[in-house]
Amino acid sequence: MSKQRKLRASVRRLLIATAALAMGVAGNAFAADSITFTAGSPGGGYFKAAAAFGEYIKSDIPGTSVTVIPGGGWANVERLDPASKAADVGVLENALASMAWEGTGPTGKKYDFRMLAAFRQPGAAQAIVLDSVGISTFEELKAKKLPIRITMFERHQLATGQALAILEAYGITAENIESWGGKIIFTSISEAMRMLADGQADMWFTGGSYFPHPQYVKLGAQHPFKLMPVSKEVAAAVGKKFGQDIMEVPVDVYADANGQNPA
Repeated sequence: MSKQRKLRASVRRLLIATAALAMGVAGNAFAADSITFTAGSPGGGYFKAAAAFGEYIKSDIPGTSVTVIPGGGWANVERLDPASKAADVGVLENALASMAWEGTGPTGKKYDFRMLAAFRQPGAAQAIVLDSVGISTFEELKAKKLPIRITMFERHQLATGQALAILEAYGITAENIESWGGKIIFTSISEAMRMLADGQADMWFTGGSYFPHPQYVKLGAQHPFKLMPVSKEVAAAVGKKFGQDIMEVPVDVYADANGQNPA
């Protein structure tokens, strides 16, 4: 059996929680003895899922070398382009995969790839703010003009673009935040959680993440936070922009993590 057929058989048996795993067609990745995955931020769910998938492939197809490189967002689409020769398999959010396939992304180019697997529970925008900040809504943040330090995924991530779009829908821009004495910090989720725990940041905001997220639960056990609501109007506007549906996160999804102070 060829390596490509073996890999497809492996995918069918692997129930890994990740986004779409797409393969560049022209690269013929699996004819070689090495495969490169472009995933997400180191320490994040996408990166760990791709690494686990890689280990599974190596054990199931002896002699195959698998490398996982940090990535995320539109960069993963570009790396799947055979002309780049940067990666053979990429982890893509469904919205990005659709944009790339239809040619409605930043480059206006249609990308030719094949989906290997699509396993993941739905993700939702989530903004968690430490209780010590003293706010619980975006409207309060805008009215009080606090010098807030907001952490997000790296700048190229789709989830970051979504989070920035939500802020802008509330009339809050990066320039506004800086004029109040605050800042937006683009980083990995693990580093963001450390910064929140160490008092170096006040909020974590992602445009898409599964829930309840274990990283938030761990943070809330020591540092109570609130889950900031997104209005239906804002959710509808941003969802339309990115071609996504509205869903609800239960208001008490992190209540256990916060004890007497439910999110």
